Amino acid sequence: MLNTINLCGRIVNDLEVRTSNQNKKYVRFGLAVPRDQAAGSSGEKKTDFLPAVAFDANAEFLGRYFKKGSRVLLQGTLQTDEYRDTEGKMKKTYEIIVKKVWFVEIRPRDFNGQDHQQTEAGSPVTDDGCPF
Repeated sequence: MLNTINLCGRIVNDLEVRTSNQNKKYVRFGLAVPRDQAAGSSGEKKTDFLPAVAFDANAEFLGRYFKKGSRVLLQGTLQTDEYRDTEGKMKKTYEIIVKKVWFVEIRPRDFNGQDHQQTEAGSPVTDDGCPF
């Protein structure tokens, strides 16, 4: 079986790398991912806002080189969970568990606004900056 998801979007919140009780680094964030525009649509693009979490080296990488509004390409898995709310109704949640992260912008910047010469080599990039 296969559970792989590839997403390209913008980080929607400030990133804060935290440490769990098990001394594991992690960062939770939202990712705004624009949908493909359907043929014959009114021209209004829709965007999905997806919850994501990265651990260890990926969390530190995101915390160091990305910030709110940064464009990022990530690969991960989709994890779902169910719980009962306070009224006893079943609720379902989902979250992207980040496995790999890549720069999308040609010259990513750190939190101090300094340009980095390092870029991620790989797939061709479309007009919006994302491969695929």
